[in-house]
Amino acid sequence: MKTIEGATFKLAFDKGNAQFRDLHVHDCAFDNCSLSMVKYPGRMSRVQNVRLSKCRAVNSMIKPCVFDDVVVEDLSTNPILLGLRCLGVPLHLIKRDPQTQIILDKQGRYPGHQALDKSFAQAFPLADSVLRGFDASDEPSLLLAASLAAPKARREEEKGAIAELRRLGFVEE
Repeated sequence: MKTIEGATFKLAFDKGNAQFRDLHVHDCAFDNCSLSMVKYPGRMSRVQNVRLSKCRAVNSMIKPCVFDDVVVEDLSTNPILLGLRCLGVPLHLIKRDPQTQIILDKQGRYPGHQALDKSFAQAFPLADSVLRGFDASDEPSLLLAASLAAPKARREEEKGAIAELRRLGFVEE
């Protein structure tokens, strides 16, 4: 396995059909980068047997991509509340911190955004928006994660929304 350590990638754009395999990427920064920027599934890039640890990503994105045997540890990103889709990966297999990362499942305990009262939207506007988008999507489940890199007030709001959804019994264990 090849190791890349301490590198900074700026404006690196993968336009599809790429293969990244047998890599350990450690303590690297990705600034305005993109992976698998494709419109057609047949051109998706493939990431296999890759470990990403203690890295930072700013203003970067991943479009449709195939991930096989990939581990991501301690990735810091832009401060946003993230709704993550992992196609083909059962979300219960993802190791997560229950205080900052939860699974919502439309066929499980999550009854839909309409079950929340207006006070949720007032207290947690960003989470409210993410949940509305999730309800409108065809996705059966969602991994909701608070950004630990966000400023304290925003981070605490995101953690509060996660705690409230847990308190209401909407979260899969």
